[in-house]
Amino acid sequence: PSKSSSNNKSSNKNAKKGKKRKLNKQSREELYVAERKDRYNKLHHACSKLLHREAKVVKSFMCQKVGKDIKAAQEKESSI
Repeated sequence: PSKSSSNNKSSNKNAKKGKKRKLNKQSREELYVAERKDRYNKLHHACSKLLHREAKVVKSFMCQKVGKDIKAAQEKESSI
């Protein structure tokens, strides 16, 4: 009984390997397109993340600048 079960296991492994090979041969161009899309999406995500981070810094700076301008205007009013 153990011999037949080992034969079944090896035949299952060969069947699985065959399927993987067929997929790789069949879709070499599709695989390239999928990898290219994945690389583009990763790059787009990284750039968007960086852009949003820099936008937050600029927004913070602009808010500080407006706050200082308001404070300076209030000081001018109170001195008059």
